[in-house]
Amino acid sequence: MIKEHPIYTGFFSNESGEVFHYDYKLKTRINKYGYEDFNFYLKDGSKNKKHYTVHKFVWECFNGGWWSSGVRIVTGK
Repeated sequence: MIKEHPIYTGFFSNESGEVFHYDYKLKTRINKYGYEDFNFYLKDGSKNKKHYTVHKFVWECFNGGWWSSGVRIVTGK
């Protein structure tokens, strides 16, 4: 099952931990702490690079997201 991220539209994840942007799979790497992570850019013209660990991104896709203030975003997906 593939779910879209609640904040970053166009980015999806499946239960196996694969992250997609529409039709293609994003490249991931293992960081120095042993976690798999990836980077992506938003198409808002600001060229802001976002950095995520795969397990956090998958969790947010299936359970909703978090604001930086710690308030949980609950979605109906």
